[in-house]
Amino acid sequence: MVGKNSVIEKKIFNLSNCRCQVHFAMPKNVTVLHIFRDAPTKPASGSPCNGCGVCCLIAPCPLGVLLSCRRLGACQALIWQAEDRRYVCGAITSVHDVLTRRLPLYAHALLPVLCSLLRRLAKRWVAEGVGCDCDVEIDTVTQDG
Repeated sequence: MVGKNSVIEKKIFNLSNCRCQVHFAMPKNVTVLHIFRDAPTKPASGSPCNGCGVCCLIAPCPLGVLLSCRRLGACQALIWQAEDRRYVCGAITSVHDVLTRRLPLYAHALLPVLCSLLRRLAKRWVAEGVGCDCDVEIDTVTQDG
């Protein structure tokens, strides 16, 4: 797990539509993030969110843990918006789609109620508008190949 104020080395390999980023937090712990080539560079901690996706690709927020059923790795609610060239939280922008994918079939009858509830609470739960809270420092090394 990446700790507070960890330094991560990022290597970018050119692929067709994404860039693979290999992060080294500690000698034996490697995290690989697949980030679209057009994604913006991670802003400084405290700066407004620019949709880089790094925080959500490293680990989901508490809401993402519920939606992804995992505490580590990429959040399953994270959505790449190619036209805007940024990542967005599906719990905010595509509530019905995210819940349809994540809920078991027997719970789909609750979709209208859960969508309404999630629309009202998601922005607060993911701290939208608070600014970047990912304090990971990234050193980028670009490699062609």
